[in-house]
Amino acid sequence: MARFSAISDAAAEFERSTRTIENWIGAGLIHGYRGADRRVYVDLDEIEVGFKLFPGKMRDGRRPFGPNAKIVALPIEVEK
Repeated sequence: MARFSAISDAAAEFERSTRTIENWIGAGLIHGYRGADRRVYVDLDEIEVGFKLFPGKMRDGRRPFGPNAKIVALPIEVEK
């Protein structure tokens, strides 16, 4: 079942700007849905799928380093 959300709420959910969500709609990566109140909504599940289908064009802000990032611990001594 679709989880519809206003663009501003979707932007907050995925840690992106509202302009980014609008750009994804404009590029045809996701759909925008106009509600009876004339506002545009997006399907949060569709955005999740878009992250997998278009990894070079859509990035999830909740994962700041990307899916292929390798973080390696450095041998750093912390002074007390």
